[in-house]
Amino acid sequence: MFRRASPWHYKYALDECGASHVQISCVDTLMRPRLVGGQSNSTGLLEVWYKKTWKKVCIVKYKNSLYPSSKDVAEAACYSLGYKYSKVGAHGSFDQKREQGRTKGISLECSFNFEGLHRCSVTEAYCHDYKMYFISCFDQQPELTDFVDIKDQVRFYFWHDYHSNAGVLVINSEHIETHYKIYYDQFFICGTGWGINEARVACRHLGYDPKNAAADTFSKYTCYAYEPDAQNKTPSTAIYMSDVVCSGDEYNLADCSFNYGDNASCPDGTRASVICDEVSVRLRSGKTAKSGIVEIRIGRMWWRICSSTWDVNEAKVICQQLGLPYGNVSTYERKFRKDDWSFI
Repeated sequence: MFRRASPWHYKYALDECGASHVQISCVDTLMRPRLVGGQSNSTGLLEVWYKKTWKKVCIVKYKNSLYPSSKDVAEAACYSLGYKYSKVGAHGSFDQKREQGRTKGISLECSFNFEGLHRCSVTEAYCHDYKMYFISCFDQQPELTDFVDIKDQVRFYFWHDYHSNAGVLVINSEHIETHYKIYYDQFFICGTGWGINEARVACRHLGYDPKNAAADTFSKYTCYAYEPDAQNKTPSTAIYMSDVVCSGDEYNLADCSFNYGDNASCPDGTRASVICDEVSVRLRSGKTAKSGIVEIRIGRMWWRICSSTWDVNEAKVICQQLGLPYGNVSTYERKFRKDDWSFI
């Protein structure tokens, strides 16, 4: 048996195998997990012993660490290692970075929670870029200072139709003290001071390449706030974390410095938000293929960009992203009807 007997073996082996004094297991224990690269054996990149070799476990394409299936994989792996609690994402320092490119591995579907990896179905797959599991296991429910668990991301529908790779970060309420939950059912990170380094850490935790991370300032506008106190620019108890400062290399926000609970402050009531994937851009209605109106894709729609703060620096970024020459870039404005709302 690998390491110590898992809780599943202790609970079920006697009944299923009919052993009277010696506990044994009648299930296939050849498939076993390990966590590599972390500061301890309880956190790191998930690998599984499968077909006589260690395989990396891939996050299925179009999914991320927020999907229930990802949490099921983490629960099964940690339970097999003898731990009670699991989180998708890692914390602390690491000897190895996430691998980029196409890596051969396996994908897991674990529908039987808390019963170990032997209950999961296995499919050979390829891990793309950062789509591999980093997980953390705990003997006790982790505190916010141990691991900041992002429960969900609030997406803006209709006007700002994001997919799961962008939105306002929501803290898992397991971290929140009971008296805070009387008035609010969602808890946020203050957007004041939230920048590119903090966004990189959040996106890395969510399973995205941090080089594409950006701090989404659109969500800070008061017309898209969620509570009246944010529109009035007064402090909000829905803000549970503030003053987050990261270097950008951390794997979890718990490794950054921050204030939380009663010590959190957020005078303008803004929420921290991220964009974790590259934003698609295009040029439309131009005289040549190298000119035109700039449009970016948000969700399923293409939007124009207001030119009030637009200059040659932004234009260079667009041309560079499109693979066009940008050394002598120039900008110009086109007027549209006032009721044309296809701007962001």
